Amino acid sequence: CAYSLDFYSDYREHCESGVVSGDGFDLENVSVNEYRSYRAPDESYDGVQVITSATRNIFSYATFAAAVNFMYAQWRKYHFSFIEENPQAVDFDVKYDKDSRWNKVQYLLEHIEASEPTTKYIMWLDADLIVVNVDFSVQSLFAEYPDAHILMSKDKVDAPFVGNSGCIIVKVSEWSREFLKLWWSAYDRRRCCDQNALTWLYDRHIPDDIQSKLIFLDSLELNTEFPAYLGPPYRYKNMLHLAGLTTIYRTRVFNAAYRSLKRWKASREVRPVPLLGITVEFLQ
Repeated sequence: CAYSLDFYSDYREHCESGVVSGDGFDLENVSVNEYRSYRAPDESYDGVQVITSATRNIFSYATFAAAVNFMYAQWRKYHFSFIEENPQAVDFDVKYDKDSRWNKVQYLLEHIEASEPTTKYIMWLDADLIVVNVDFSVQSLFAEYPDAHILMSKDKVDAPFVGNSGCIIVKVSEWSREFLKLWWSAYDRRRCCDQNALTWLYDRHIPDDIQSKLIFLDSLELNTEFPAYLGPPYRYKNMLHLAGLTTIYRTRVFNAAYRSLKRWKASREVRPVPLLGITVEFLQ
């Protein structure tokens, strides 16, 4: 961003209350409680549940990301759930992993098992990823890959992983359910991240049909070519994923996207500005 680090030197975070304050810093205040969940009306629900999670220590940017993705879900008539991950909870170690990167697998499995009959797909979004194309349709994407049960994007060319798990879209199916169980339990989670284990399974054809059921798309479909601020051409299309970048950078960018959506909702414009106004020039 075209903002010096001094701009953030006194930036205050009120994470204990779930409110991020930007008083005096051109950052709009936001409360995570406003954006914890959304349920589309039954008559218009489009069959997709969007889920994301964050621990309180990253609320400074994750709250803005959740708000953006909440409004995307509203626009698309999808359900939305924000999960506040609490490693201090009594039963946390029983259900989840201390490495937060792994817990998306368990959250996806839980939501599949608890899904209502009208839910066809579960869409996972990392806390450092926002949907910048409000016209992105989960159903339309799966229509292009009718045999797929899980869709993800490839990682960058030199990455040691077959795919990036920042965005995972899962069809509610028995195959997806059993694969998520396998992904969670097939490898020692203390020794690697979720993407390492996924690569291990994929390269070894475990299960036999994994490479026909789990499809890795071009990196621009469900991810970002890292780093996002290089270009033109744009290195993101549907999702802006700020993996590996600083908290203050993510906070500023996600806040700008949030404010763009707020302005749109207060206006009479039919749709938000392209990419929510997050241009390469802004990212630089």
